[in-house]
Amino acid sequence: MVFNNESHEIAAQAYFHWWNENKHKNFDIFKDIDPLANTTYSWY
Repeated sequence: MVFNNESHEIAAQAYFHWWNENKHKNFDIFKDIDPLANTTYSWY
């Protein structure tokens, strides 16, 4: 696990982008898109 400001900023930006790209869609359409896919981080 990584706990530092840089990793937090990268993850926050990834989720912000994911949400803004998909917020007007039905959740079932984008729920399986991994917001962290283009980063070096992932959820376990």
